[in-house]
Amino acid sequence: MPRPDVRDLVHTPPELAAEYLLWAQSRRDNPGVGFGVPALDKHMLPAHPGGLVGVMGRPGHGKTSLLALTAVNEAKRIVQAGQQSESCVVFCTWESSSEELSGLFLANEQCSITDIARGNTPMDVVEKQALRLVRLPIFIIGKGISRVAGGSTRMTPEIVYSAIESIAQDFDGISPSLLVFDYIQVIPIRNHRDRVSAVAEAPVRIKELALNVGAPAFVGIQPSAASMVSNMPSLLYIH
Repeated sequence: MPRPDVRDLVHTPPELAAEYLLWAQSRRDNPGVGFGVPALDKHMLPAHPGGLVGVMGRPGHGKTSLLALTAVNEAKRIVQAGQQSESCVVFCTWESSSEELSGLFLANEQCSITDIARGNTPMDVVEKQALRLVRLPIFIIGKGISRVAGGSTRMTPEIVYSAIESIAQDFDGISPSLLVFDYIQVIPIRNHRDRVSAVAEAPVRIKELALNVGAPAFVGIQPSAASMVSNMPSLLYIH
């Protein structure tokens, strides 16, 4: 295996000055990504490219709903700024099917995810709701119910990271402005004995990916994964 070019890791004094100016300019022009919930955003700093935010809570306490709301708010900001051709939100899910997650993106006062799941919503309303997905620049990486027959690919960390990288290659250079991971305790690991170390390493890998992609990352976590918390720079606990 050829040795990587380690010079990419070296920043000379002139390069530092230029990079710092670009970073300061981007912070001034980009307010960062928040949850879109005033009560939360008032107390938490917005996330910037390379940032890592953990959302921790027990099952059923609203982690996925909050992450979905954050994704939709960022997608709406992209649309309002006219940046659909260059930016998107990437939502990686090991917990929900792509269809269920889409329902969370579309849920509102007139059309709840519960009504849709129970089949209580008229199909003409569902069809109008579905058109909103076409206009929301959100890519889901995960399993879909309609693809179960041929969907044998396991969502290991390496597969997920490759899928994220493929978006820019397949869609004319579109890059994520927000990465969402829900939730990472259930990441499939090749060797069960390696699960503890692999899960503990996940935030480090996601942080590295966020830096490489140039986007903040929001991660859903269950309280049982105590080993992750020490690797999480910013943490919101839902209870």
